[in-house]
Amino acid sequence: MNAVAVKALFVLTAIKLIRIGGIVYFILFSIYALLDFYHSQAGPGEMAQSRFFGPYWFAQWLEPGMYLLLSQLFWFKSLYCKKAILILLSILLIVLPSKRFMYFMTSLGDTDAVQYLSVNAGNIALELLLNCVVFIFITFTIVLATGKLKNKTV
Repeated sequence: MNAVAVKALFVLTAIKLIRIGGIVYFILFSIYALLDFYHSQAGPGEMAQSRFFGPYWFAQWLEPGMYLLLSQLFWFKSLYCKKAILILLSILLIVLPSKRFMYFMTSLGDTDAVQYLSVNAGNIALELLLNCVVFIFITFTIVLATGKLKNKTV
């Protein structure tokens, strides 16, 4: 197996992992939100407070909803076969659902937005780098565990 075939195998395994991961993440988040809502039920005459179903529900559901939507775009072969679109979708999947990115975007109207960026830019970059490294290791582990590279030279 040559290097191009290994790269193609890695990319296809990563795409499968992203598609399934998006569904699993949204299901787990929904279960967490429902449990939070159930446990936030107030007694008689009291107002129940749940951040997932309250007045700011959109901010809480935006991250998992966006991650689900972007990850499911990888089902379309016409999208992930083109290199430019694959790179664009991957970057959008890393950056847009990030809570830090959402906090930064909502603070742009504040006077402290520049200060926020200078303080947390390193943390954001480190978080993205760590996510990428962990994803690469998990994908290589899946490729090796499935045995598709067994008895083949690279």
